[in-house]
Amino acid sequence: MKVLFNNSRAVLICILLILASFSSIAKSVTQAQAKAATEEAHNLWQQSIAAGHEWSTIKPLVVQSKKNLTAKLYFSALSLAEQAISQSKQALIQAEHEKINWLNNLPK
Repeated sequence: MKVLFNNSRAVLICILLILASFSSIAKSVTQAQAKAATEEAHNLWQQSIAAGHEWSTIKPLVVQSKKNLTAKLYFSALSLAEQAISQSKQALIQAEHEKINWLNNLPK
């Protein structure tokens, strides 16, 4: 009985270690991925500025993403860059919507 318990325990530990390694592999973000996302976020942010629709929430996300990239916090840098990308795209959509519909927005 004691041998069976030790074997079961060893198998359980092995399974837990394997699962932990799979989850860390799935969450690993490379420097190249974080850098590419941060650059895309910066470029889209610049486009939103050029369109006259910079949102105040985008700049802090881009700045912090760059800081985290420098600090080698790649997962955090990628996450912040993705938020900045999303918000920049929404700002650009807003700018286009207002450009197309400006006449409808005039007071009657």
